[in-house]
Amino acid sequence: MRYMSLQDAGLNAEETQQLLEALAAIRQGDFSAQMSTSQSGMAGEVAESVNALVDQLQKFAVDVSRLAATTSVQGNFGAQMSSAGATGIWKDLTDNLNHMSLILATQVRDIARVADAVAQGDLSQKVIVTAEGEMGELKATFNTMIDQLELLKNSVGQLVEKVNNAGLDLGSPPPIP
Repeated sequence: MRYMSLQDAGLNAEETQQLLEALAAIRQGDFSAQMSTSQSGMAGEVAESVNALVDQLQKFAVDVSRLAATTSVQGNFGAQMSSAGATGIWKDLTDNLNHMSLILATQVRDIARVADAVAQGDLSQKVIVTAEGEMGELKATFNTMIDQLELLKNSVGQLVEKVNNAGLDLGSPPPIP
């Protein structure tokens, strides 16, 4: 890549000021800054490139915000961003966010599957999805809870069996002496 001065690029003082203002706005996260594309030659190409960058950043910011809202606020895990037309680092970032969303969806859906089974009385199910960190701790706690429920169920069953074997009728009050 060949570097040139702004003067060599054909930018006058006003165009250079407009470029600096647009770049400062982008740096601060303001993607509404646009350069005038009425210039011709190199100045026009610079303006078009800056404007295309601003448009790409704005689209990416909107997509990331939509993904965050869909996942965290609406609770729709597994939402995906469109990578249509994305190339280079933009495609990599989009693919990585989509992959993160799918992993989170898989983890939450497995926990929900097991929770539903437990709610139906099936204590044979376990959370099996791969998870580390806080999600791994939730998985371990959930599986421990299921083990404890199974122990409690077995203990109650053994107590009921002992009572039945002792011939006690739990439906009648004991005789008054």
